[in-house]
Amino acid sequence: IFQGVSHNRSICDLSFHYCGLADNRIFSILTPFFKENHNFESLKINGCDLGRDGLHLLTTALTEFDSLKEFELSRCGKDHDGSYIQALTGHSGLRKLSLCENRIGRNGYAVLATLLQNPNTELHVLVLADNEIDDERVVVLATGLTENSTLKELDLSKNPFITE
Repeated sequence: IFQGVSHNRSICDLSFHYCGLADNRIFSILTPFFKENHNFESLKINGCDLGRDGLHLLTTALTEFDSLKEFELSRCGKDHDGSYIQALTGHSGLRKLSLCENRIGRNGYAVLATLLQNPNTELHVLVLADNEIDDERVVVLATGLTENSTLKELDLSKNPFITE
């Protein structure tokens, strides 16, 4: 099916929920889809354990195009260094970013802060629920919020380590 999708130019929204993406070749196979489908606006990956290799391939795929308006990466495990978030900075039309239950590392929050500070950002919704965010990471994130004028919704629910 992925070979067929890779040649499609009309799909706007692509979702993977609790799929077996263990070999992670999917992102390489779908590179032509990402590059050539100018209608593509939404990528949702939920409950798929990508592992370090899968995140690297996803990051590479995200740099191949710039049309995303919505990106969701939820319940995909492990502490991440933020490289896939960095790859999203090229998507200037990104309006919704949902990163629930990913235990994002400190560097990931620094990249998010930079994304929020970008005067060209159109981000309206940022969902960081259930990421074990602590006060240190909130301070990093807050640096990006002080100069942001586009964000309308910020979800920090289910983060019991935020005390300040």
